[in-house]
Amino acid sequence: MDGLALPTMSNVKETVGLTSHMTENAFAPVSDANPNVCLANYSLSIGQEFADVDTCRKTLKDIAIALHFEIRIVKSDRSRFIAKCSKEGCPWRVHVAKCPGVPTFTIRTLHGEHTCEGVQNLHHQQASVGWVARSVESRVKDNPQYKPKEILQDIRDQHGVAVSYMQAWRGKERSMAALHGTYEEGYKLIPAYCEQIKKTNPGSIASVVATGQDNSFQRLFVSYRAAIYGFINACRPLLELDRVQLKGKYLGILFCASAVDANDALFPLAIAIVDVESDENWMWFMSELRKLLGVNTDSMPRLTILSERTTGMVQAVETHFPNAFHGFCLRFISENFRDTFKNSKLVNIFWNAVYALTTVEFENKISEMVQISQEVLSWFHHFDPQLWAVAYFEGVRYGHFTIAVTEILYDWALECHELPIVQMMEHIRHQLTSWFNDRRHMAMRWTSILALPPKSGLQKQLQMLAVIKYSGQMKLNLKSCLVKGQTL
Repeated sequence: MDGLALPTMSNVKETVGLTSHMTENAFAPVSDANPNVCLANYSLSIGQEFADVDTCRKTLKDIAIALHFEIRIVKSDRSRFIAKCSKEGCPWRVHVAKCPGVPTFTIRTLHGEHTCEGVQNLHHQQASVGWVARSVESRVKDNPQYKPKEILQDIRDQHGVAVSYMQAWRGKERSMAALHGTYEEGYKLIPAYCEQIKKTNPGSIASVVATGQDNSFQRLFVSYRAAIYGFINACRPLLELDRVQLKGKYLGILFCASAVDANDALFPLAIAIVDVESDENWMWFMSELRKLLGVNTDSMPRLTILSERTTGMVQAVETHFPNAFHGFCLRFISENFRDTFKNSKLVNIFWNAVYALTTVEFENKISEMVQISQEVLSWFHHFDPQLWAVAYFEGVRYGHFTIAVTEILYDWALECHELPIVQMMEHIRHQLTSWFNDRRHMAMRWTSILALPPKSGLQKQLQMLAVIKYSGQMKLNLKSCLVKGQTL
């Protein structure tokens, strides 16, 4: 991404600091309209001390907003702070001076009475972007999706002050930077972050790619050792590929390759963030995926990969996983068919064709559709049934016909789009850790070697077996219970 330069690895520290840059506010302004407000919280007195001149400025600004008057700064330097009421002729004035030998400031003189009428409208000079940032910081910390429209409405309700949308937006941005660092700082931390992943999770893969003379960010790839080991040793040979657009300051695309565990839950294997979706970036992503699986793919059953089969995905899979069965996600296929023909009868027949068990049954359904619309033939020519139809697809999908990881990616994009890139990856890592920990505790309570949903599914399939007596022997009518693409 242009302008987001990464430091060289020789200059990167071993640790990454992700702590907040701002301490808790010592003063929390509340609404003057709130009946529970205690005016003593906004009082000043001679001898009152402040930790430093910045705290003094912020406190006086908070008081001015809460009590609906505006101040004008007469003098502000390292040794003193003098302010007075902005209304001409009003005697309110405060003089704060630095205490000798310490950073503390104290009120030396104070004329605390106002003779003016104060601010008579909702606009206030002291309601700056910095004040907005401090006012919403705790709310932004709890809810990064806190919208500027919500901010300006809450400030109006709580403080009786009107701020513009731009002030609210910039205030939130400044508050986010105080809590998490800036977007630019996040990109600079990536090399150190990758080193920390490999150092604290031996066997994990974490790499970053920069481009251009300015060393700008281009790609980040992360796969944790636990995910690699779990996929190779305990998951079925099935992968889902998908991506989602990020909507942060510098945009980008989030790639993910996810397996499915024995309990039919998603098992993310690898995650990447790239500058744009391109054939080149998909080729790189699948190359990294092939390298992390290493020689293990040679001993695994043939891999089945489900995706939307964009040009970049198809070329990358054919290059790095040439023996894999690469099929369409049925959600993508069905939505395309529905949007193309906009005919509910055709859609119903289409779904019957999708799950047809034999080629004869499939062709019969195609004939029914052609009688309604000849254009169906050109659509099937574009979307080859061998890449999605149960009767033709050669890969084993284990009952998974759509890409379930899509919803997870959209959730991550929504939850993280305003976070710097390292914070985004940390959010995802924490969620993965929580999932796997919950699953581990659940599995420890099992008394069977089978995961619960597959176990119950197996029992149902066994009950469906048609047992036929023939010449005194028991034979199983497998056609009535086994569906192509599913295994017991």
